[in-house]
Amino acid sequence: MKPIFKFSVLVLSILLAFIAAKPVKKNKLIGTWRLADMETNGKPEAKVMNRTWTFERNSQFEGKIFLSEGSRTYNKGIYLLADDTTMVTIHRDKKGNMIKSANYYNFHIQNDSLHFYGNFLYPDPRNSKAMLMFYIDEWWVKLPSLP
Repeated sequence: MKPIFKFSVLVLSILLAFIAAKPVKKNKLIGTWRLADMETNGKPEAKVMNRTWTFERNSQFEGKIFLSEGSRTYNKGIYLLADDTTMVTIHRDKKGNMIKSANYYNFHIQNDSLHFYGNFLYPDPRNSKAMLMFYIDEWWVKLPSLP
């Protein structure tokens, strides 16, 4: 299957998911979450990075990583909820432009825990016409809200 065709099928699948979507009862994602554990392509990450992920009411999200020299944004963009357990994200590049791909994820929230999993697509830095994909399986803990 050609990459353009694969991308078209992905976009069409995402659009169909939204057309068939049920209304979201309450957006439980809103707030800031801290990464607790993760696997990539089925393999546990030896060192879980100090990362947070914030979801805003206006459908914007931002992921930050905290390093000894300070924090920096590692991803940001918009998110759309197809239902109470399905999310689509569209990321922005470092210049703030939307990346020409969308990611489809499943998530489950129980109390202050978020289990988040799905395939992450991103542009191949070696070939601007190709996309790379890996499967992520992450566990997050909600941080308390500031007054």
